[in-house]
Amino acid sequence: MGLGRQIKSGNAYVRCEGGNILAVADAFLVNGSPVGATTPGGSTTQLQRNNAGAFGGITGATSDGTNVTFGSANLIATRPKFITSVDDTNGNEIFDITATASAVNQLVFENAATGTHPCIKSAGGDTNPNVCVTPKGTGSLQIRQLSPLFELYNTAGGFLALQIAGPLISSQGGQDLTLRSNGSNLNFADSNSAGHAIFGSTILDVTFNQKIKLDRTITAGGTTGAQTINKLAGTVNFAAAATTLVVTKSLVDNSSIVYAVIRTADATAAIKSDDCA
Repeated sequence: MGLGRQIKSGNAYVRCEGGNILAVADAFLVNGSPVGATTPGGSTTQLQRNNAGAFGGITGATSDGTNVTFGSANLIATRPKFITSVDDTNGNEIFDITATASAVNQLVFENAATGTHPCIKSAGGDTNPNVCVTPKGTGSLQIRQLSPLFELYNTAGGFLALQIAGPLISSQGGQDLTLRSNGSNLNFADSNSAGHAIFGSTILDVTFNQKIKLDRTITAGGTTGAQTINKLAGTVNFAAAATTLVVTKSLVDNSSIVYAVIRTADATAAIKSDDCA
C-alpha cells in the first residue's frame, strides 16, 4: 500500500500515512481526506454547517425534508433574487415581481426613526424617474386614514401648502390655490355632472380676462309667452303687443337681482318691473 493511499470499506476508511496503516471509522471526505464524524450535530431537523471540521447544527434554520425554514431575523441575504413573487404564510402572493432585462431604475423602501416618516422613493440610473402606480382595470388609487388627509411635500421635506382633508381642498401658509386644466375646460359638477359651483357663501367675485359663457336656455324664435328657465341665463320672446311675460326660474328667490336686456325696434320699450316673487 503506497503512501497516502486510501481504501473505503463499509463506513470506515483505511489510510496509509507515514508507513502506518490508520483506520478512521464513520468519516466523510473533504478533498479526498476523511474529516470528522458523519453524525449530524445539533437537534433533529437542523441544517448542518462545518464546525471546525465536524458537523454542527444551525439553530435558526430547519427543514422538514421538503422546505427550509429560517427563524425570525436568521436569514440575512445581500441582494437575493426573487423570481416570480413574495408570498404570505398561506402561499398567496403579496408582491408579484416582473423582471425587466434592461432595468436601470427601481424603488427604494426607507424606514424612519421616531418623529419622521417611512418613504417609498424612485431611484436608479435616470436623473428623474417617476413612480408609477397603476390600479388594475377600472380600479382606483385610494389613500385611507381614520381622518383623511393628503399633503404634498417637495423632495427636501418642505410642505407645498396643499391639503386634501375629506371633501375639502385647501391651501396652507398663506399660499394661493390655483386650479388649472390642461384641456379646454375646467369643470365643476356633482356626482350627476349637474351640480353647481359655489364660491363663498353668497358672493362670487371673479375677474375675467376674456369672455365668459354661462349655462343658458335660448327660446326658439317664434315661441312666445311664459317660459321656465332653470339656468343662469336665457332668452324669451314677447308676443306682438304683449306687455308682460312671466319667467319661472328655480335659481331665483326674493333677494335675487335679475339683469335683463331688451332687443326691440320700439324705441319706447322699457322694463317696468323685475319683480322676483
